[in-house]
Amino acid sequence: MSTTSGSFSHHFTSPGTYYYSSGYVDQKQSVVLQGVVNVKPAEESIKGVHIYLAGIEAEYVPGTDPELACDVAVVNGNDSSKVSNGFTYLLALTPIITTINPRRGGTGGGTKLTITGSGFSSDISENNVIIAETPCEIQSVNETNIVCVTSAHFPSQQTKVIVSVRGNGIAKLDNADFNYIDVWSSRYTWGGDTPPEAGSLVVITRGQTILLDQSTPVLKMLVIQGGTLVFDEADIELQAENILITDGGVFQIGTESAPFRHKAIITLHGHLRAKELPLYGAKTLAVREGTLDLHGLPVPVVWTHLAQTAKAGSSNLILQKAVTWKPGDKIVIASTGDSHSQRENEVKIIEAVSDDGRTLYLTEPFMYQHLGISIPLPDGVVFEARAEVGLLTRNIVVRGSNQVEWNDRIEACPKGFNTGEFATQTCFQGRFGEEIGSDQFGGCIMFHNPQPSKDLVVGRIEYVEIYHAGQAFRLGRYPIHWHLMGDLRYKSYVRGCAIHQTFNRAVTIHGTHHLLVEGNVAYNIMGGAFFIEDGIEQGNVLQYNLAVMVRQSTSLLNDDLTPAAFWVTNPSNTIRHNAAAGGTHFGFWYRLLEHPDGPSYTPDVCPRNLPLGQFLNNTVHSQGWYGLWIFEAYHPQKGGQCNSLIAEPARFDSLISWNCQRGAEWVGGGALQFHNFVMVNNEKAGIDIKSIKRSYVNEWGEAMGAMIKNVTIVGYAEELDFNSINCTSKGLALPLSEGLTVSTVRFVNFDQPNCIAMDLTKGKRVISIQGDSWNVRFSGIQYFSTTNKGAFSHENDVVLHDLDGSLSGTPGNKVLPYSSLLDPARCHPSAEWSHMYPGVVCDATVTIHRLALSQPSPLALREKELILSNSHGNSVIRYRSMHNIKLCGWVALIPNNEILNLHFKDINYITNISYKATFHHFKDNDSIVISHKFIHQPDYFKIMNPVRNNSLHPLSWASNQNGDWYFDQENLTLYYLISGRGVSERHSFQSNLDPTMVDIDVQFRVFRCFYKNCEPPSRDSEINASNYVTWSNSSFWESRPESNNTVPTEGSSVMIEQGMWIVVDSPIPPLYNLTILGTLEIRDDNLKSVNRSSSYTRIVLNATYISIQGGRLIAGSPEKPFQGELQIVLTGDHSTPEWPLRNGPNQGSKVLGHARIQDVEFYHSGQYGYLSFFDPRFSVSFLNLGEVIKGSDIVIQGNIVAGFEKAGYRINGEPCPGEFTPKLDSSVIGENYFDRTYQMLNVLVKGSTPIEVHTAPVLHISFNLPAMTVDEFYGPNLVENLALFLHVPQSKIRIINIVRETGLRRKRATGITVEVEIGDPPSEHFSVDNSNSTNTTSTEGKLKFSDLEEIASNLGEAMLIGNLSASLAFTISTMDLSSPVPPPGDAEWAQVRLVNAWKKLLNLAQLIVALKNLRDKAMPTNEMSDL
Repeated sequence: MSTTSGSFSHHFTSPGTYYYSSGYVDQKQSVVLQGVVNVKPAEESIKGVHIYLAGIEAEYVPGTDPELACDVAVVNGNDSSKVSNGFTYLLALTPIITTINPRRGGTGGGTKLTITGSGFSSDISENNVIIAETPCEIQSVNETNIVCVTSAHFPSQQTKVIVSVRGNGIAKLDNADFNYIDVWSSRYTWGGDTPPEAGSLVVITRGQTILLDQSTPVLKMLVIQGGTLVFDEADIELQAENILITDGGVFQIGTESAPFRHKAIITLHGHLRAKELPLYGAKTLAVREGTLDLHGLPVPVVWTHLAQTAKAGSSNLILQKAVTWKPGDKIVIASTGDSHSQRENEVKIIEAVSDDGRTLYLTEPFMYQHLGISIPLPDGVVFEARAEVGLLTRNIVVRGSNQVEWNDRIEACPKGFNTGEFATQTCFQGRFGEEIGSDQFGGCIMFHNPQPSKDLVVGRIEYVEIYHAGQAFRLGRYPIHWHLMGDLRYKSYVRGCAIHQTFNRAVTIHGTHHLLVEGNVAYNIMGGAFFIEDGIEQGNVLQYNLAVMVRQSTSLLNDDLTPAAFWVTNPSNTIRHNAAAGGTHFGFWYRLLEHPDGPSYTPDVCPRNLPLGQFLNNTVHSQGWYGLWIFEAYHPQKGGQCNSLIAEPARFDSLISWNCQRGAEWVGGGALQFHNFVMVNNEKAGIDIKSIKRSYVNEWGEAMGAMIKNVTIVGYAEELDFNSINCTSKGLALPLSEGLTVSTVRFVNFDQPNCIAMDLTKGKRVISIQGDSWNVRFSGIQYFSTTNKGAFSHENDVVLHDLDGSLSGTPGNKVLPYSSLLDPARCHPSAEWSHMYPGVVCDATVTIHRLALSQPSPLALREKELILSNSHGNSVIRYRSMHNIKLCGWVALIPNNEILNLHFKDINYITNISYKATFHHFKDNDSIVISHKFIHQPDYFKIMNPVRNNSLHPLSWASNQNGDWYFDQENLTLYYLISGRGVSERHSFQSNLDPTMVDIDVQFRVFRCFYKNCEPPSRDSEINASNYVTWSNSSFWESRPESNNTVPTEGSSVMIEQGMWIVVDSPIPPLYNLTILGTLEIRDDNLKSVNRSSSYTRIVLNATYISIQGGRLIAGSPEKPFQGELQIVLTGDHSTPEWPLRNGPNQGSKVLGHARIQDVEFYHSGQYGYLSFFDPRFSVSFLNLGEVIKGSDIVIQGNIVAGFEKAGYRINGEPCPGEFTPKLDSSVIGENYFDRTYQMLNVLVKGSTPIEVHTAPVLHISFNLPAMTVDEFYGPNLVENLALFLHVPQSKIRIINIVRETGLRRKRATGITVEVEIGDPPSEHFSVDNSNSTNTTSTEGKLKFSDLEEIASNLGEAMLIGNLSASLAFTISTMDLSSPVPPPGDAEWAQVRLVNAWKKLLNLAQLIVALKNLRDKAMPTNEMSDL
């Protein structure tokens, strides 16, 4: 640029922002041309850059010439004028700045700045220095140096120093950076005072940017309240008890583009009893509203694998990847041992690194071997058995202070940690080798904003070391805690960090979505490491992380007793490229609840139905329990809706699991699929599938079903120090339910005695009728060195369908356990499938069905063995017992197109039988005939709903339909048909995965009636007590057709009709059946008996059945008890026909039905095994009585049961005592009020009426709650609230601001007090025994004085350790406990009297001293001497 007064020019070589100044361009030297040039990259390489002057693009001429001539155009509205070559840029005339010293200064000005360069004028008046539009007053100048003093500038700003030289324009700004910023060490920053001392409350207010240029003492608290704190590029340690970022504050150590290069340490101080900030706790770095930027030096490789095995005793290792790690850095090497090898994780220090970065030399040798090998498998897979090596050192450190007084060296437990599920540990500490015990109270980083998803909080943490972090026994106190943050939109992350020696997890994601957790190393973590908490969290990405030695914690939740390196409660997150090794329990645990829990609970979200985000390429080894565990249930559905019924398969892909107890397991699964897994040398199972929830699986196969596909399962690898003990017990454990497809699975090295390629899983459900006897489909199976293909435990385990011949050699074959019911011509034994129970291979013509039979009646059938038999043999099926009666019963595999006889062992005499049964997997042409043989002729038959009529001829598939039955009168045998022909799916027990099959329900009931045609006799009239008939009246019996017109004799059936009253006056012969619709009275004063030993005689009533149906059997009355001896003897045995009531229960045989019983002895009564409603064989049973009204005829009391089962009693209860509600101003005599403050009982007494006072020991608790909500605490008066809360004196409050604020104190709020009493209400009666209770009639079930003392002690302890606040979900500031008053006879009263006596003496002594002092002050010295 050139003018009449001169010219200047500049050659732009790179894009950027450039400031320019022309110097004075007029004769009066009053006009200066200044501005900014924005040079941007060009899209076309020929131009190189674009130039904009004051927002107007200027033409750029490529080249490096030191001179550039340009046209000058002047535009005024619509008029313009142009001068060609009117301005020339000359490089030789351009001033240049080479250095600025210092490069920063305070915003108050006064910084002496030295600018070094060239092209300056030696005339001070021809130079001008501007910094952020603020002049810098020049003190001295020459051609190469300018010295100036900065002016005040607000706010802090990173800017350029602009030097303009008259005639030559503005100097080059390449090296002209300057930062207007206040530094911690400057007195000016603190208003002329010294920097904060220990115990200070430091506040950085909005608009203030402070550069921390020196280490600090331990601050009480640092509050970044809208301001900014930046670490200077130097080795600095910041120490504080708590740090809070709020009101948009920024805490910065480095940036993404300019990471921190020195050593920065943040040490958080505190102890178990430290005051906790509301919500955020103690010893915390809390971000409430603002930004936390921690950017350490990038580490390109934070963890890698061993390239070669590191032997025990070696002190160097070779890595697969080159690293930039340095001598002195700390590393962790993961165990490669078995599932019990947690102590083999080792931490070492690097002594030297090879030039290529792949060999590390350590300061001490390894104690254990760590593998680094590749194992080619015969199926072509190359299995990598290599230890992970992770870097634990970073140049930015966040740590909790170490309370050394708590530290102690814990000796190693001799037997280490036993990872067995029910193992007894040999010691509590030292389980993993020598350790340091501590207070387990570390530092925490917590992000929480009360307005989630508003982008009010940003956390960017990368390449940071965090250790001695997390706080045991405290929920929510984690090393890094994202708490209810909502959607972060991937603006926040935890990347490249090392998190180790923690006492409560590592990274917890709670109510937070779209967070990136990437490339971190976690080691020695108590409780779950990477922890997704409530189940509402979605879209988070956890990738490339390493977790080593995640271990059991007894200090938090039950889930932390069995922790996982990656704990996932919502499947819609991404878990990929991670590794877990050397932990006590799980590598990856998908623990999905029905709905989210905790504060995220909502019934509208069902994590178990949500689709899987991604599970890909994860590795796990040397874990105490499972590599991958999906528990308790996961059944993904289309769209993830709670009410969805359409399956959407969840594909877990590419997991490598080795040297664990189990490689992978799902428990309650829907359409779950394992693809591309490699399972090697896992102790109990490679893959274990417990069950498949059929209602959540729509079909067989990959589209909408459960599947294992393209998987390699290795029983053992000799390279892993193989021995015969550590072989995988089961390569693939098959589910207890139907729906699994196994495709392209390769079994390797299952040739040892303890190695089996396939077996049925084991679990609690195996004993229910829902477990086993299902089908599994196979295709593409390959065996390598596998002689033990499968094992069965009993004859009804499972049926394996060979779809393509790869399982057994021929397509269509079935492999199943041997049964005598199978046709030996079509089912052949197989040694490969007979590792335990014998197995057979049946050809494709054999069809197998599943039978499940349950809810038998009478309950005598329970626990009995079910016998099935056909022309080939017999099968004995054991009963399966569960707490849920509907899950009890029998399960069997039965062949198609057979007649099967069904009976219960040793109980074939029962005729009245009912049960429910389901026959599974019937196609249209499938059928089975079931037969039952009886010893009595049944009267009623029912097979299923709808009821089918009996067939007149023997059954056949061609002639009959499903449910038809036929009774063979000659052989007393019932047959019924189960057929798939014509049966629609709507009649099935459960929808079938194969649409060509149906399941058929049977509701079987057969019984023999007591009355003819199963109809009881009619009842016409009421009993007439005034006209009775004696039993000995033969003419009466001879006139009754109901008694066959004969006098009753032995074995007769007698009916006493309604309206008849018969009095027994002679011995009654043994009867078969006695039915009483009227009244039968047995008197004790008119019996004709041979017994003369008493005035009252003896009578025996002997019968097989006695039924009282609306009538009465009377022997005595409450007013006149029966004085003689009456024996009611019931006869019969197991073969005696039973007596079911129509529309009622089965009374059985040998029974007396309906009676009023008092003062009766029951002997040898009750029938073993008959317990159900339909078959009640108790000594005495009350059924369907409805509400029993007090004083009614239904009663049993004062009786003796000498025999079996049980009897019931009616107990007259006492009313509960009323509750006391005293009122102070009540006019009721005796109304009272207890003043807790003064421990004074006020009782209203009037006249001479005596008042009774009843007392009971009570524990009184008083909680002081905060006087404000959490939002109010962190509101506008935050500094005042903190000062009051933390007891920081005024002199220790340091607010960073040029204008010091005053008057921070105000009257402290009183808060809210909640008072609680614990104790029983006083008794209504005085007590005789005052040993340990006050005026109570009984101590049973009451709170004793000692109980209340223990409660007080426990509450005090909970308050001290913070559990009380956590449990009540609000902060308890203080708590007062008023101890309960001891009982009158307690020994403490003597101690109290002694203490009170000493207090009186002490008070008297204090009074004497006070009087003496008063006298001394009042009297002159000479008067004192006279006394």
